[in-house]
Amino acid sequence: MLSADFGRPSIPPERLIPASLLQVLYSVRSERQLMKRMQYDLLFRWLVGLGIDDPAWVPTVFTKNRDRLLTT
Repeated sequence: MLSADFGRPSIPPERLIPASLLQVLYSVRSERQLMKRMQYDLLFRWLVGLGIDDPAWVPTVFTKNRDRLLTT
């Protein structure tokens, strides 16, 4: 469990941008579907720099990090 003081780890921009591009290029309609696809699609995992054993990101963390990146 994660405590309210620490939260979930942030997603680095060098992984966030390719993931957003994959979402557009492969017409993935939502962040939840994108994260589900990242759980099993090795091409997606490889392009964003996730290893086979690395967990996929939480959709809300992805959305908040992407929005924060776009506003800066």
